[in-house]
Amino acid sequence: MYFIQTFVFANIRTSVFSITCCEIPERYATMSYSILKNIQFLSVALFCFMLTGCGGSSGPPLGNVSGTVTLDGKPLEDATVTFYPGEGRSAIGTTDASGNYTLQFNQDRAGAPIGENIVSITTKREPYHDESNTGNDIEGRKEVVPLRYHAKSELKADVKSGSNTFNFDLESGGPTELDSKTSTEQF
Repeated sequence: MYFIQTFVFANIRTSVFSITCCEIPERYATMSYSILKNIQFLSVALFCFMLTGCGGSSGPPLGNVSGTVTLDGKPLEDATVTFYPGEGRSAIGTTDASGNYTLQFNQDRAGAPIGENIVSITTKREPYHDESNTGNDIEGRKEVVPLRYHAKSELKADVKSGSNTFNFDLESGGPTELDSKTSTEQF
């Protein structure tokens, strides 16, 4: 005599669900009943988790943010622009050759958290050697932006719902990097 046991299988990557029935010989059915019930429970729990999603578009309300960054009147290329809200995740963007940037909150959502944000603009980049030798090495770059615009930023932006444009006209002068006499406390 055989018992029929039902399993629910879920593929997280493709969100494909399938129900599979298999025959279990009677002598094994009593031994593995609790194990099979645990597998069923975990399968149903996984299915429910996948229905609720993994965060996707949830999170704080955002405003779309873009603008231009210049240093001494010239576009600042390849600078990292970061908006830090009072609490929670920051939004980040990189300037193009014209100094234009657009902020991204995460991979799926553009913008920055609504409310007042401290803004950091930096050009420093640590070198990176890609060990896979696929040519993805990143050359290091020194900081050209004064501390008052990044590690000790004086810049603020009040992000509103909808579209926001924040242009930053930076001026050189003053230290660009922290040293032993400069506090390492940021913001």
